[in-house]
Amino acid sequence: MGAVRLFIEFMPCLGDFVTQLPILHALHERIQPLEIEVSVDAFGAALLEDYAWVGRRYLRGRDWRSRTRPIPPSYRRPFDLLLYLRSNPAVKLTRLLVRARRKLGAEAYDDARAPQGVVRHRYSILRHILPGEPPEITTRLVLEPKRAREALAAAGLAEGARIACLGPGAGTPRRMWAAARFGELGRSLRERFDGVVVLGSPAEAGLCREVAARALGVSFAGHPLPLTAALLASSALYVGNDSGLSHLAAAQGCPAVSVGLESGGYYTPWQGYSLPGRLDELSAAQVLAFLAERGLAATDASDPARARAGATAQWIRRSEKATLPVEFPGPEVPGSTP
Repeated sequence: MGAVRLFIEFMPCLGDFVTQLPILHALHERIQPLEIEVSVDAFGAALLEDYAWVGRRYLRGRDWRSRTRPIPPSYRRPFDLLLYLRSNPAVKLTRLLVRARRKLGAEAYDDARAPQGVVRHRYSILRHILPGEPPEITTRLVLEPKRAREALAAAGLAEGARIACLGPGAGTPRRMWAAARFGELGRSLRERFDGVVVLGSPAEAGLCREVAARALGVSFAGHPLPLTAALLASSALYVGNDSGLSHLAAAQGCPAVSVGLESGGYYTPWQGYSLPGRLDELSAAQVLAFLAERGLAATDASDPARARAGATAQWIRRSEKATLPVEFPGPEVPGSTP
């Protein structure tokens, strides 16, 4: 039997990509041989740089023609399985025109898992693909070892340093806690950690510099996403707005706290925390008290947050290989190849 050909169209945006990535990890773990092609935005392309076992990556841009690139090759070599994980019903080019023997989309998620959070909800699509129970959820990204060294050097920190990261940016201003309060919180954390690092995109460089100055920390804005991911894997705490960085921190095993997010809500970071409240009313003292109550801001290296960061560090496993059944369970959709 030849290799199973898989095509995944990931959702755009950093948080969506990171919360869907465990699906890719599970399929790689359980199905061999497997040929993987993906459609991703710039965030996904950056975070997949060290995935040697992922084949062709189709980079989506704003031009609609970039979304059509997977179509012609699929007519020469149809896929065995297409996963279109984008939830926007207006985006149907891949779903309808890429040739595949079986197609599954976001409608195949088990909505009974939604109260367990976004990662488990999306991971539930695997019940239509893999026989038996799916593998344990693996969130941590595949990164070359050099990434950790480069990240620490860029932040000016030594290996083994206790690091607290702040994420003051967000997709919309209504989800942003005030920069002054992030700075006040960071200054308090500076007394409890070896370093405070402020994370953000190149567009958020000014904001990150402001927060870093107030917090007596360092701005990491604009560094490549693989380095940001590596730094988070070495960090003991992340506090940020409801944004993709919160999900990236959680995926990397760093205890993550989303400020202003409904407690226990759908988008609570994986094995992390949400701190509810109106962003214009939450004070730095309240956030610091929240962290202290949960052992996330202890003053020594033996604090629970640091231990948990190490305990939740997950790596891609290559065990319990299985072969997909001849017929993929799940609903047929228009465009499937008989």
